[in-house]
Amino acid sequence: MMPCDQVTDRLWAFIDGELPDDEVQAVQEHLEVCGRCFPQYDWDRAYTRFMHSASVRMTSPALRRRVFEALLRESMQSG
Repeated sequence: MMPCDQVTDRLWAFIDGELPDDEVQAVQEHLEVCGRCFPQYDWDRAYTRFMHSASVRMTSPALRRRVFEALLRESMQSG
């Protein structure tokens, strides 16, 4: 089974459908049994859905750009 750290490193790519088939299967199998990783996956998936629906409602491209730039800065500082 794929270790937790490898699963969490792949969650965004998994959610976005960007993993190769063999990794998709390994991540899915892990999430089915891991009580630590599944809540993180569930939160990331809900966040992605929220951001998608929010981006549809945002009318200002400048606001959308500022939000995504802030998220990018935050992810670069924490990673």
